[in-house]
Amino acid sequence: HGHLIVYAAAVLICIVIPEIFGLTAAGRLAGVTATIILLVPGSAPHWIVARARFLEVSFGIIVALVVSQTIWRAAPPAAP
Repeated sequence: HGHLIVYAAAVLICIVIPEIFGLTAAGRLAGVTATIILLVPGSAPHWIVARARFLEVSFGIIVALVVSQTIWRAAPPAAP
């Protein structure tokens, strides 16, 4: 049960810190990212698992940025 407390504390910190600065959406994303990083067990040395998680999340961020700037680009507002 000790691991559950550490996990909950990490997610709470990831959500609360952006909330303090008024970045609600960033807090939710940070909580999800912490969950992805912390809940998937790894049998390799910790530094290899940490590097792999960092690269996976970084790749996801890059793909999301590319998609948001190409496919889901907001149309300019219509002139009145």
